Amino acid sequence: MFSVRKLPFWHVDSVLFKPYNQDNRVMKVLFFHIWWFGYIQFQLTILICLNRFASIVLPKYYRKHWTNRATKIAIFVIFLNTMCIAFPILFLGVTVAQYTSVDDGIMTFQTVGPTFMKHYDSQTYMFTWKFHVYAILAVCTTCYIIMFIKVKEIRILLKKSAMRREFRLLYPMTVLYIVNFLYIGYFALTDYWVNTDHPFSRNSEWTIYIASDAYDLNNAYVIMLTSSEVRAAVYHFLRIQIKKKCDVVVSLSLFSK
Repeated sequence: MFSVRKLPFWHVDSVLFKPYNQDNRVMKVLFFHIWWFGYIQFQLTILICLNRFASIVLPKYYRKHWTNRATKIAIFVIFLNTMCIAFPILFLGVTVAQYTSVDDGIMTFQTVGPTFMKHYDSQTYMFTWKFHVYAILAVCTTCYIIMFIKVKEIRILLKKSAMRREFRLLYPMTVLYIVNFLYIGYFALTDYWVNTDHPFSRNSEWTIYIASDAYDLNNAYVIMLTSSEVRAAVYHFLRIQIKKKCDVVVSLSLFSK
């Protein structure tokens, strides 16, 4: 859904975006879902981190208490909690904004949206965004420090096949943790641009697209790089597809003769 925000930025026109600079119910619903799913992703990242921490550092507690039912309840609470945070957006002013900016005599026309109509609303939800990112970094950093302290014990447990599987599942989580530093860079950069009235402030919309793509697209790549099972499945699929194409080529060549 976040990709929809790229369309106005690239001047892709749609009747759904109109009227510009006015409250738009369709964009309001879309914006609600963008924020809601974003919150879900952030809080699920924390849940995954705690899950890996419990499975590696507290294996007895994990096996006894972290059941499938407990996981489903936690996920349900996250969905409900994040929906409550995003729900007020349905009653705020949301629009696709068009504006012009002049820098060094050069006029630039831009279209951005969906976005909040009031600066206060935008700053409020930006704060909640920052809070989630910093919470991810705080929780993950604490968990990783404790895991590294017990690294010798973890290495012994890695001899067990079940523990090796649990530890491999930590790799994608580690990359998700690292990628959150992209957002820290984004926050620092955009805050600097806005506070200094820098001409590059108009590029803040572009930078968030880069950060969000890096955050969202890393999962599949990381899982493939860190999981031998996934790599084997992908390679098997590719071999089958290549074999099918070769069979088709051979059949066509025989038919042409």
